[in-house]
Amino acid sequence: YDSFLEIRANLGDDGVAIAGTGRSPWAKMLIELAGVERLSLDFYDNRPLVEDLLSSIEKKLDEVYKIAANSPAQVIWAPDNVTGDVVEPKLFEKYYLPFYNKQGQLLHQQNKSYVVHMDGKLRSLKELIKKTDIDVVESFTFPEGGGDLPFEEARAAWENKSIIANLPGFLCFKEEKIVKEYIYNLINRASSKKNFMLEISEDLPHKTQGRTLSWVAQVMKDKGE
Repeated sequence: YDSFLEIRANLGDDGVAIAGTGRSPWAKMLIELAGVERLSLDFYDNRPLVEDLLSSIEKKLDEVYKIAANSPAQVIWAPDNVTGDVVEPKLFEKYYLPFYNKQGQLLHQQNKSYVVHMDGKLRSLKELIKKTDIDVVESFTFPEGGGDLPFEEARAAWENKSIIANLPGFLCFKEEKIVKEYIYNLINRASSKKNFMLEISEDLPHKTQGRTLSWVAQVMKDKGE
């Protein structure tokens, strides 16, 4: 854990250092190893072989999560890129939900926060996400940014979870007045800062990201948040 401790010490009070576990088994196969088409065909033609590989990946990830659970990190992050237009509810219920709950219980025993990157269309998965033992839905995508689940609806459904929402990338290229108006309206819609954060999770030019974050900070300060 030496590298993590060094990073955390360098960061000081300027932020929180998180520990990444890598993607869950199905997400790893879908995004890193096979792709949508290849995995779909293999799952249809030879499901036992696919599930055998899923099981092998999960066993290795069990080791990773034990290391994370015993680490000095307080926030554990999985970059799963979940979206309902690729992962239908039946797949999520069978291959994601049990994995999240197992690892969530392990991490909570060590007082860790479990964060999962879910940046797609989540309306079809809303009730299943509610059942997960994760603490934070990270990179939540507003409908105006390509998502399909209204923020207010997500917040009502996941009342025991935090939402870290992604400021839509296209907005960051707009002029200051438009960005600030959006943030003001968003804060009013949120009604409370409880269990809610904003982030920029897109790979934007450094200058664009910097100016946008400064505008967001100004609005937060003006609103007393």
